[in-house]
Amino acid sequence: MTPGMSLPFSAAAEPVDERPLFDAIITPPASLGERGFSTFMAVTLAVVCLVDLALMAAGLWWAILFLTGNLVFLLAAFIAVRRARERSERVVVQGGQLRLERHWKGGPGCADTLPLFGLRLVRVRDGAGHCRRLELHSRSQRLCFAADLTPKEREAFAEALGRSLHRAGFAIAMPVQPY
Repeated sequence: MTPGMSLPFSAAAEPVDERPLFDAIITPPASLGERGFSTFMAVTLAVVCLVDLALMAAGLWWAILFLTGNLVFLLAAFIAVRRARERSERVVVQGGQLRLERHWKGGPGCADTLPLFGLRLVRVRDGAGHCRRLELHSRSQRLCFAADLTPKEREAFAEALGRSLHRAGFAIAMPVQPY
């Protein structure tokens, strides 16, 4: 090499955005959408108002207080249940790790990361053979997840996770334990 001669500089290849091996979001089931919930509440309120008018015409004011109090408690219970359903769990397998993220109302939540090496996905079953709980075991850590799924959905979720890891060359233990 002669003085003053420059060597071509090749930039180091930037890491390619690695696509996750497995990515799933688990949310609680919802039987009513926003419109259905609003319709249900409006119909319930209308029925209670009509019954209150009939009771007022009959002179039974104490029954009006009781019925209206029940409506208030019913509304509070439905709103509390809807608020509790605004949560989700995300399971992501990427870069040799499994990340379990828990969110509430779409905001920041908590996240746990477990290495795939030595990871066990335990399916806890009851006496009838239904999958009651899914647990991730890694050394001293033990995480329960997918509580919002039905037993059949939990089983299918565990199988899908195991298959995707197997295709990627990872082998995780999937024992079954009694409830």
